[in-house]
Amino acid sequence: MTKYILHGGGTSNEHPDNDSYFREMTKGFGDNTVNILLNYFSREDDLDNLVKQDKPKFEKNSVAKKLNFEVADPDNLASQIKKCDVMYMRGGVTGKLKSLISK
Repeated sequence: MTKYILHGGGTSNEHPDNDSYFREMTKGFGDNTVNILLNYFSREDDLDNLVKQDKPKFEKNSVAKKLNFEVADPDNLASQIKKCDVMYMRGGVTGKLKSLISK
């Protein structure tokens, strides 16, 4: 079953709602390994900086799970989606997202 979790934004802020959002994404996997695909297609920011911001939020809210992270690549997205358990898409510019995802 596919689960979609929508969030109103502001995930870079420290807030209990953000904690529950990140916790929900890895809920239901038990103590298993969770493969997380970080999709930043809508962003112009430095990808390394975005990963440094987001990884700790998953780790903080996914205790007792082994998390594997991969950054989405437009040229390999289809195969990356097949391998991931969770795809996290951080907000930004919709046009940029649509352009890259359409590849």
